[in-house]
Amino acid sequence: MTNLIILGIGIISYIIVRSLINKSTIKMPVVYAGNPSCGKPNVREIPLPKNNPIYRDGDIEKDVSELTQLIVEGHSLEPLGIKDGSILFVERINYSTAYDLNQLIGRFIVFNIDNERTLREHPLKNITVEEGGLKARKAVKIVRTKQQQEQFTTELSTFLEKDHEYQQETIEKKDFFLQRIVTKYMFASDYYQTDDNLIMSITYKNGKDKDYSFHSPKFLYGIVKYNSI
Repeated sequence: MTNLIILGIGIISYIIVRSLINKSTIKMPVVYAGNPSCGKPNVREIPLPKNNPIYRDGDIEKDVSELTQLIVEGHSLEPLGIKDGSILFVERINYSTAYDLNQLIGRFIVFNIDNERTLREHPLKNITVEEGGLKARKAVKIVRTKQQQEQFTTELSTFLEKDHEYQQETIEKKDFFLQRIVTKYMFASDYYQTDDNLIMSITYKNGKDKDYSFHSPKFLYGIVKYNSI
């Protein structure tokens, strides 16, 4: 009888503790800054943010109850101000061909991850995620698809003239970087050949090495309105 009482008390205590934990935590979707972690769930349980659902911007409180909250995993946006573990407050985008993509330039954007494209472009890398995976990038330019390689190389070279980090590199490193980005564009342009434009974005691999990528507007998820520090 004594053992049954102890067992009962233990079960009740466990239920109470789990109830308290559940009230103090929330499940939040993960958004990857950089290559995703294959096999990891796209949702993480975290402590309930103190400012939920109000975000404080300086002395001004912003109501973010209508925005989607995502937690960042990865270091590829840290040089741009978004750290691993930051919470993004995202306004969803209902994309159509009438959407003005130019308004995204200079903004942090969230994309749905295209696993099929990832497998085609990087067949030897195990970086696909569960269905519904998201990634964060910073949009820097809108480029037309179906350009000839020489034509896009000229456009990219002009763009990189304003990239101070790029301009400080040696000629050999600049040529290698330029050709790598051109190759990435040519693949994306061919893969998304039904699109008229691609969104060019910037990240830093492992928080250090600058990289540019190209995305189909059809995979737009939302635009970041605020982010925690």
